[in-house]
Amino acid sequence: MTDENLIRKTAELKKYNADLETELDSAWKELDRLKAQLKEERNLRRNLEDFNKTLLAKLKSEENSFDILPEKCTYKNLASWLKNNFANKIVLSSRAQRSLKSAVYEDVKLVYRALEMLGTEYWNMRKGLIPKSEFDKRCNELHLEEDAAITDNRAGERDDNYFLLDDKGQRKKLDRHLKKGRGHDEKNCLRIYFYWDDDDEVVVVGNLPGHLETRQS
Repeated sequence: MTDENLIRKTAELKKYNADLETELDSAWKELDRLKAQLKEERNLRRNLEDFNKTLLAKLKSEENSFDILPEKCTYKNLASWLKNNFANKIVLSSRAQRSLKSAVYEDVKLVYRALEMLGTEYWNMRKGLIPKSEFDKRCNELHLEEDAAITDNRAGERDDNYFLLDDKGQRKKLDRHLKKGRGHDEKNCLRIYFYWDDDDEVVVVGNLPGHLETRQS
């Protein structure tokens, strides 16, 4: 190899080495930037987790700090009580309001408590603010069960008993219910039929406090 070629090769290697050093320096800077970003995101996540815990504690504290039930619970005043306390969380359908006029279930205060639970623990659970276990715990405290009201096939056999038309004219199934007691003694058996409206994020109550008709009725 001539001196001229050797000089040229040496120059090329020096340039190649300089380019590698530049790329390596950029890579280290990018790594430092990513580490700083990761640290910032971890701090943000911890802050959000702390904020969420604080918010949940505040919600529970506010819910337990006072009793929003009226001194005397009556079916006559239930609709206005719901409107005053849960206007953005519970919708009492016109059918449910009519059903209250003939209500005979004796533990009226429990009806209020059950609806209060739908507007607090159940609503918070559907919004992702509390785990389902918190809602289940409250159900147990009130000795209530919450489950599916009826299958699609059986609901269809009952004509419109298990369906409502919402304000957009869409047919909605009353797919869930709160219950206490067995049989059909309306003085001692509680049933509150409802569904969750995903669009408006509210609980829609369709019938209470007695049974809707089923095949066995």
